[in-house]
Amino acid sequence: MAALSQNPGSLANVGEAPGLLTDMVSNVRPITGNELEEVLTAWWQELLGLEHVAVDDDFFDLGGHSLTGVALFAKIKQRYGVELELSTLFEARTVVQLARIISSNLEASRVCTMSPPTNNELEEVLKAWWQELLGLEHVAVDDDFFDLGGHSLTGVALFAKIKQTYGIELELSTLFEARTVVQLARIISCSLETDRVSNDRPPVNNELEEVLKAWWRELLGLEHVAVDDDFFDLGGHSLTGVALFAKIKQTYGIELELSTLFEARTVVQLARVICCNLDAVRNRAKTWQSITPIQPNGSRVPLFWVPGGYGTSLLSFREVSLLLGPDQPVYGFHAAMPDANEEMESIPDRAERFVKELRLFQPHGPYYIVGFCSGGFVAFEMAQQLMTSGQTVGLLGIIECYDDRHPRTWPRKAQFRIERTIWRAGRVLGLGPKGFVQWALGHVASLARPAMRASAKLLGKSVAPLPPEEVDIHEKAHRAIRRYNPVDYPGKSVVLIGGETYHFAGLSRSVDPRLIWCQLSKGGTDIKTIPGDHMAMLEPPIVYRLADALKPYLTDLPVGSLPPDQRS
Repeated sequence: MAALSQNPGSLANVGEAPGLLTDMVSNVRPITGNELEEVLTAWWQELLGLEHVAVDDDFFDLGGHSLTGVALFAKIKQRYGVELELSTLFEARTVVQLARIISSNLEASRVCTMSPPTNNELEEVLKAWWQELLGLEHVAVDDDFFDLGGHSLTGVALFAKIKQTYGIELELSTLFEARTVVQLARIISCSLETDRVSNDRPPVNNELEEVLKAWWRELLGLEHVAVDDDFFDLGGHSLTGVALFAKIKQTYGIELELSTLFEARTVVQLARVICCNLDAVRNRAKTWQSITPIQPNGSRVPLFWVPGGYGTSLLSFREVSLLLGPDQPVYGFHAAMPDANEEMESIPDRAERFVKELRLFQPHGPYYIVGFCSGGFVAFEMAQQLMTSGQTVGLLGIIECYDDRHPRTWPRKAQFRIERTIWRAGRVLGLGPKGFVQWALGHVASLARPAMRASAKLLGKSVAPLPPEEVDIHEKAHRAIRRYNPVDYPGKSVVLIGGETYHFAGLSRSVDPRLIWCQLSKGGTDIKTIPGDHMAMLEPPIVYRLADALKPYLTDLPVGSLPPDQRS
């Protein structure tokens, strides 16, 4: 974000420097914009525990974080049928901006579905979008999205265009695997095809055989090929083999060694090999359902992120992961959003599931695990389970994870409230006369909203209904946390906190709920304070400080500390 903020604790004044997503929807007529803003204002007041919210207040400056973001977006989905990525809040941080995004999505849902495009057409469309979103004059089909300057916000905007145009909703983490125009076009094409084929079934052997026979006829210049004809007897050689395997890779995403043709010399045999490979790809995907590569290259011990909220978004961690160095592999755990009638998975159960997949992926320690926000609870429990099973935890990092049951004594609770009130009062007074007047006017305006609604009703005017009672997903997450009782951990932890996080800035360490882990970690705790607030830690320029704080804990361990099968 280019413009410097005039609001304390914020990196950018989004109202004055609207970002990528806001630009996308600024020319779209917001449908019942005032009604949307009223509904959103009511939700922000409810979720953030505030009496007044102005339409241009910044979500994060008001104390919003990943859990309140998840709860807010769940309400948006339930009421309007619009599913937004959590990272949308990085750009649409005010009621006004978020209302525009929702209006745009509601408008897009009425757009007719286009006829399925060819891969070449898809590539041309994607290239044009990349040029527009990345501000480039030229994009090649094999250029890497992130190397060109792409990031989470441009990814959100790109996937919004894909959804609006083709009706396909892709996970943002898809960009970790499909980083080029060619790869992304193939995924979109496959998704469009999947929509027309029930149960996402792979091609049956007969279909494969017909495709292979057509390719053999084309490449070998023959009018007829039988399914049991020998490739080499028909005149095939290494060059035609290369061309054939290139078609297989382009169509099915399977890369075969050329030597495969020595064993699978007929259409029947080669079709069988392709089917087996398709099955293997699907089985591998099922083995590590929760592990997503963020930066898979390097020879060091991998680092694993456990995100906050419902654990559904990892794209925010890409920047800090890349800053850890090209030789540091980084992965993340992600979880699916539960259905409306389901409770959130318990913290011990989620940790156990993640540990099982982690041990399949990396059989032995040392393990480097870092949890962000409520992901810190899961990371803490994972470390407990790993050490109980005799494994080594090289790093347990907990970032901005608080337990609102702490502090537990009444004197400490009173100290907490007094210190927080003093800091907030100083923050408002620090705005200066002009800033204070703007703040006061915004809150007076939000106070007037209920009165205006009541007056409209008395005058017989139509008033948009307030949201119906609904399942509070934010409360679900808190129920899962309250059911979890962390116990003493025998190892060491590293706790990183934001110095300007709205709810906790100005607190003494003895009453800061984010430091409960210091009491539980019997092997000691390193506390690192990072400038900025909760979410700003993952954004430039503060993300550089976060990466620097983590690097010392990721140095190579002595060979003797590794299990024998991992020693070089």
